[in-house]
Amino acid sequence: GRQAMEFVGFSNIDQWDMTTVAVSVALMLILLTMRDAGRDAFRRGGGTAHLLVSADSSPLVAVLNGIFYANPPRQQLTWSKYLQIKESFPWEWAIPTQLGDSVRGQPVVATTIDYLTRFQPAPDAPWTLAQGRFCEAPFEAVLGADAARKTRLRLGSSFLLTHGAGGHGDEGHHHHDHADFPCTVVGILEPTGSPHDRAVFVDLETSWIV
Repeated sequence: GRQAMEFVGFSNIDQWDMTTVAVSVALMLILLTMRDAGRDAFRRGGGTAHLLVSADSSPLVAVLNGIFYANPPRQQLTWSKYLQIKESFPWEWAIPTQLGDSVRGQPVVATTIDYLTRFQPAPDAPWTLAQGRFCEAPFEAVLGADAARKTRLRLGSSFLLTHGAGGHGDEGHHHHDHADFPCTVVGILEPTGSPHDRAVFVDLETSWIV
């Protein structure tokens, strides 16, 4: 049925009280909006992946490091363990990633082409190239939209990978450029509204060679 709300003694509320109520309501609406935005960001970050396998110390740390690139994972899975996991279960796909390098403060994700062709950063939202193409060989790179903007790299630009993420959680790690192994930008992605927009994607073999 219809609901009605009555304000009794409204005329006795002074201007200060009205301002306080208005500010409180505004703050509540902002908090609700931030909560919904945070929930949507987590949903978009996971994309079409249904399982994240990590050796990190907790599920939260694994998600923050593996999906949101907060820090490089502290515990690594060996390649033999990845193959065991991949071959032991009927996955539709299983995609390895290797983290730990950066480009001008942006995280580098070394992976296979399946990351950009089979995994989607958001449901029903596949990767779309704004320029160029996907990686086809070692030392080629595809930039997320934010990574391209923040690094100011363009199609055809060359750059060096930096060992270490350079973040606040990376203390004690010596940062240096891999000067012998320059990479070239071959593609730039359209924005996805996910944390993957910050990433620089290179072929997994690139990381192994480096």
